[in-house]
Amino acid sequence: LQIDLSHEFNLGITPNWQVMIGAAPCANVQYDAGNQSITCFTPAGSAGSTVPVRVWQDGMPANENDPAVFSFQYRDLPQMSQLSPAFGFAGGGSTLVVEGNFFADAFSQIAVRVGNNLCGNATLVNPTTIECTLPRGVVGTAVPVTVSIDGANTPTPNALLFTYDAAPQLTSLTPDYGPLSGGNLLEI
Repeated sequence: LQIDLSHEFNLGITPNWQVMIGAAPCANVQYDAGNQSITCFTPAGSAGSTVPVRVWQDGMPANENDPAVFSFQYRDLPQMSQLSPAFGFAGGGSTLVVEGNFFADAFSQIAVRVGNNLCGNATLVNPTTIECTLPRGVVGTAVPVTVSIDGANTPTPNALLFTYDAAPQLTSLTPDYGPLSGGNLLEI
């Protein structure tokens, strides 16, 4: 979790920041003076619950009027159920459709990785479908596909595999001529 601060706070030289997510403390609170931000690790929560985020500096509320100026929503991790297609040409460029659950909403930051490479133009089609443009790969390799929604990643053991195949090689065309009127059956 990152909390950005405005200049109206009394930041001091070495402030002691405390962050509560609901009723539980945020762990490993770090203050970055250069970026005017605080980062911390959220405690466990319940899917779908929205809890207040309260920030204190040296025991004083960061916002004098109401220390609960933010809220945080716990979401289920994205889950993949199917890739379409599950194999394709190593040259990349074709569309990959990822189906699953908990893909969030249109305001979410979405990333799909095929192996170590980002799938281009990842787009949320609906809450259960993402489309993206496949990156290049190595012929004959099967690589895990992972989805990241707002920084939450699909669990690695649940990753589906995408297999890179060689492009088809055209070896013959029969017949290689025909009438102007068309209608010939070609065998490739």
